[in-house]
Amino acid sequence: MFNLEIKLLIVDDHFVVRHGTSLVLNQAYKRATIDQVENISDAIRKIKEISYDIILLDISFPKGNVQQLLDQVRIHRPNLKILMFSGLDEQVYALPYLEHGVDGYLHKLSSEDEIVQAVNSVLKGKRYLSESVKGKIVNMALGRTVNNPLDQLSSRELEVSRYLVQGMGNQEICNRLNLQKSTVSTYKNRIFEKLNINNVVELISILNAGSDKD
Repeated sequence: MFNLEIKLLIVDDHFVVRHGTSLVLNQAYKRATIDQVENISDAIRKIKEISYDIILLDISFPKGNVQQLLDQVRIHRPNLKILMFSGLDEQVYALPYLEHGVDGYLHKLSSEDEIVQAVNSVLKGKRYLSESVKGKIVNMALGRTVNNPLDQLSSRELEVSRYLVQGMGNQEICNRLNLQKSTVSTYKNRIFEKLNINNVVELISILNAGSDKD
């Protein structure tokens, strides 16, 4: 148990995730104020109104996109700590988001102790990563081959990739991410160029292979 007075925001579109995570953190931080929202627009409103210490943020939402919230955090709350809390494979998504400036990446299948440890580390100003992602970074630093071409993609390019493999067209993606159609086309072309592929079928194969790597 930590005797810290903190303000925390959980942003996730699943009630069970928000409620369960809130219970875990309330037990660990008895003096915590924990708010929950289910979408990006409500999260943006909240961070403008309240000076939170940390936000637990999912990656995927039916409406709105994470980038909008990250941009607003930089503008209105540059000192706000951000812990990505997602069910998506950390081997694929952790590094791009860390390079984008977030403070940690935690998988939703993590234990209660890991959730508390991650939040506590980020609150102390440290980056939080699982041991497997730390190992990946060490291998890269030592010049060892980490055979995952997805590491070339930015967090936004990964986001567009995920929608492409779900069968969405450019117009549907631009509506989902609130982007211009030409911008989505640029991202798509950049993804194909970086991965040296020609179609979505090849992209699906690479994403599946990337998710299987340890």
